[in-house]
Amino acid sequence: MPQNRRQGSNYGVILLLYTLFANNDYLPPVTLGAIVLQVAIYLGFIPPLDPSNTYQLCVQPSRILNKGEWWRLLAPTLMHGDDMHLYFNMVSLLWKGRRLERHLGSKRFLLTLVIFSVLTSLTMVGMSVGIEEYAGMRSWNLMQQCAVGFSAIDLRRARGKCHQHVRGGMR
Repeated sequence: MPQNRRQGSNYGVILLLYTLFANNDYLPPVTLGAIVLQVAIYLGFIPPLDPSNTYQLCVQPSRILNKGEWWRLLAPTLMHGDDMHLYFNMVSLLWKGRRLERHLGSKRFLLTLVIFSVLTSLTMVGMSVGIEEYAGMRSWNLMQQCAVGFSAIDLRRARGKCHQHVRGGMR
């Protein structure tokens, strides 16, 4: 495990499992698959995305632009810094994914997740370039910053759900 992670407890994973099994509602396949995939990555079951390499696999604008590591636009959205980061993101995905996947259908929901994953990372890269290069704030060193997690994607989907609800398209 990386040094910046809490070692041993994994209380967030235990809470997530309890939340999944204690709730008897139907869990759509893409939502369930996304949760299982991210838990498996966090627990180290997928070697290419091993959690001990979180820093080496993060969204880092300079590595994407200067070294062409385009895979960094998608892979880091599946990784999490610690068990509570994973827990809160997955509980949010569980709650919103149930509703949105039913509304959009599984194929469109999966496509939405992939598109928002890439767009979120591209937004970070674009903002880093804009702030450093065009606003003249190179001292902020944003091109070297590292980010992981599913939070930004989840918030975008929440906005979409709220927009649909206001228009009367989803209940």
